[in-house]
Amino acid sequence: MTALTRSRPSVTPSPATFEHRTLPIALARTGLATAGLALLVLNTDDVLFSPTPKAPEGTFCSGATTASLWCLSQASGLPPAVPRTIAVIVLALVVIGYRPRWTAIPHWYVAFSLATAISVPNGGESAAQVITLILIPICLSDDRAWQWTPPSRPLRGHTRGLTYAAFLTLRAQASVIYLTAAISKLTVADWRDGSAMAVIVHHPLLGFPGTVTAWLESWSWWPFAATLMTWGTLVTEAGIALLLWGGRLARRLAFVLGAGLHLAITAFMGIAGFGLVMLSLLVLVALERRSTDVGSQEPHCPSSTGSSRPCLST
Repeated sequence: MTALTRSRPSVTPSPATFEHRTLPIALARTGLATAGLALLVLNTDDVLFSPTPKAPEGTFCSGATTASLWCLSQASGLPPAVPRTIAVIVLALVVIGYRPRWTAIPHWYVAFSLATAISVPNGGESAAQVITLILIPICLSDDRAWQWTPPSRPLRGHTRGLTYAAFLTLRAQASVIYLTAAISKLTVADWRDGSAMAVIVHHPLLGFPGTVTAWLESWSWWPFAATLMTWGTLVTEAGIALLLWGGRLARRLAFVLGAGLHLAITAFMGIAGFGLVMLSLLVLVALERRSTDVGSQEPHCPSSTGSSRPCLST
């Protein structure tokens, strides 16, 4: 291998070097579970399942959503504390990183149940539902007791390929989320003419705190700043979608841009759960590491020529 080949930045790790048993994926799973856990711990059932015209009883239970944890419990006549307790236990196990293989499917089921049953979603639940579903094949191949411990043996060849495909699917999903967000905003006149942020700050539910709004509008150059923030949001979202498919440096930049965007949204608009889910997704797809980074690469076996070659794993 030439020096040029070795130094060339890769758009994504190859199946031969991909490793999912790493700190970024562990942190992402913990972040996703923390968002769901906080939603349950900080809100009562009266808030999460408040009656709406579409759900007079407070839970959406029709079609596939009847399989959700809350709908099944409701149909069985169980008290509301039962599904809440089950969900909290599952999410707590994921947060501490216990047995990724055992908790992957229950984690998805709880995420699915939250996304489909609650009547006041913040958007993060829907994203978490999809992310945890795609994480299932990745976690099923992780036999560690704790996700924080280093892997003790290399992945099997077919397992590495499957987890690699799931990882690329997650990256594509993240890219679609950000690109769709940018494009959909362009269908709204306020985003096209640059006045969207000036309107959003006064939104009754998602607007900035009154003191912050008054302070911003006291600036003589606030109209220009509002336009800059409006177009800056569009450029940032589109940029993240594209940078995720670049080399390592580009992906790190995508993470920095995304972190800044979601921290700002959380600080000024208060959508903390959504921000944590999206930050977890960015950690997952932008900060991945290769097997050569974590010391779990395939063992090498001597060949007949005396050189070293990767051993075939089954």
